[in-house]
Amino acid sequence: MAGEPKVEKQDSFESFMKKALRVLDENRNIVAVAVVAVVLIAGAIFLKARAQKKLNEDAWADLARMGGHLETSAKVKELLKRYEGTSAEMYFRMSLARKLYDDSRKVEASSRKEDIDLRLKALSDAVEELAICVKEFPDHPAAADARLMYDRLSADLEWARKYPGKFDPKAPDRVWQKKIWNTAEGKKDRHLDHLDDKVGQRSQVTLETAGGSIVIELFEDDAPNHAANFISLVQEGYLDGKEALETWETHVKFGSPSDQKSVYAIAPEVTVHKHGPGMLAMAIESGFESSGQKFYIARTAMPDNDGKVTIFGKVVLGLDVLASLKPGDKIIAAWLDKKRMKDYYPMVRFLPEEPKDGGKGAGGSAGSGK
Repeated sequence: MAGEPKVEKQDSFESFMKKALRVLDENRNIVAVAVVAVVLIAGAIFLKARAQKKLNEDAWADLARMGGHLETSAKVKELLKRYEGTSAEMYFRMSLARKLYDDSRKVEASSRKEDIDLRLKALSDAVEELAICVKEFPDHPAAADARLMYDRLSADLEWARKYPGKFDPKAPDRVWQKKIWNTAEGKKDRHLDHLDDKVGQRSQVTLETAGGSIVIELFEDDAPNHAANFISLVQEGYLDGKEALETWETHVKFGSPSDQKSVYAIAPEVTVHKHGPGMLAMAIESGFESSGQKFYIARTAMPDNDGKVTIFGKVVLGLDVLASLKPGDKIIAAWLDKKRMKDYYPMVRFLPEEPKDGGKGAGGSAGSGK
């Protein structure tokens, strides 16, 4: 009987070892499951980040393809819904607001009930989009432009609600109309080649200076109204004899004097092009609108202006000439080398005349202008 306790102890030890081995085995399973879980979580995070990166890339690509706001407001709204939360969201919201504003302008003088309702709905939706921009993206590079648009469109909405079906008599300058220009005899035919009227064909302009020629290709598919406006300036001879008004390290500006308004403004067609050597852009004239007669060519990167002004062309020949320009240097002559087989009559908004007391115009800077 003396051996029975030994047997009990042995049984107890074996039982303990089995339990220990079972626990270790269970622990090994837990570790394995934990490792698999970590791998799966890491994989999910990686795939999500990759998908988000692809979504961002698609958003900017679609924004670029939407250049010139050629899409309808319904299409822009659809794109915004798809790309909400991406780095391009702010620009989609501002593009949608501009498109809705354009929709409202088409019927602003109509007294038909359906047009009154359409105008109010379009303006209300535009203001709502801009309110989101102002509230949720206060530090965005385009936040100041969103605020300008918000203030302007809010005033329009207030007027439309107060006087439905009536046009604001205090703002006749807000009418968009086709700019008709007269071409000097023979000028339109100088060195001119006609391109097929299809996507991808770029019109080309030459600016002749004392230091040599600057040849520019226009981004006609991205900013068609700005391209049409620039071509009209060339065709009517407006650029001939114009001096370089400002020559900064970053850019050179031409057009009407900086202390004067342009005769007209044009709606912005902000695209995803960025400033760099040779990029052509219109200055800001009135609020968020582009000047019709002031433009500049970048000499360097200008990140503070990216996304704020309409870039609508680039220098393809003559960057060395651009770098050598000094204040007072003139465009001796400008001509159109190539154009599509169509007429170019931009839609513009003529501005009020300058006050007689010598008050200065409201713009003339290239974004920040310096």
